[in-house]
Amino acid sequence: MRTKLFFVLMLALLFTMVAGTAYAAIPIEYPGNPTGMVDYRIENPKSTTYDIPGKGTITLLIKETEAGWELSFISTVPITRFVAKGSNSANVYDYMEPGVKSDSGIHCPIAGGSGKWAAFSWVGFCIGTETPPPPPDDDDDDDTPTIPGDTPEEYNPGGDTPPGEELPLTGSSGWMLLVGAAVATATGVGIRHWEKKE
Repeated sequence: MRTKLFFVLMLALLFTMVAGTAYAAIPIEYPGNPTGMVDYRIENPKSTTYDIPGKGTITLLIKETEAGWELSFISTVPITRFVAKGSNSANVYDYMEPGVKSDSGIHCPIAGGSGKWAAFSWVGFCIGTETPPPPPDDDDDDDTPTIPGDTPEEYNPGGDTPPGEELPLTGSSGWMLLVGAAVATATGVGIRHWEKKE
């Protein structure tokens, strides 16, 4: 008895933690017994963990509310469709690929004239395809692109000018020399060579 109570309390705590992130898909009601819409089916479901052969597990928590019976699930594999069958019809919850691993607030259609959601006669689901993680990058080569001329051998600030190549006048000193030469030419002022007097 204590073990069962502990299990129920742990399930309730677990589903409370994920309730805030539930997807709450809008159900579509289908009349009759749409067993062909699912890949896996659980008859007379209970609050426990079920094994999905060769795939993983799905845990259900079923509780009765003022509006009727309600279900939440947590799965180790993505669920793309969940069907809740009760009374004379079923609610179908469809999730976009790749699917979801948890949801809450799932219920059957209203049972007859009771005004409440019917109890679950069976539930079923389809599973999606897990996206595999990207392969590790084992390439040890440095793919960083290099720019020609930035290597230590080619970068030579302040070094000798290569033969046959003349450096342009740049900066303020170059402009001053050009302006001075233009002024001297325009005014006829020559450039004297000053000699040191003995």
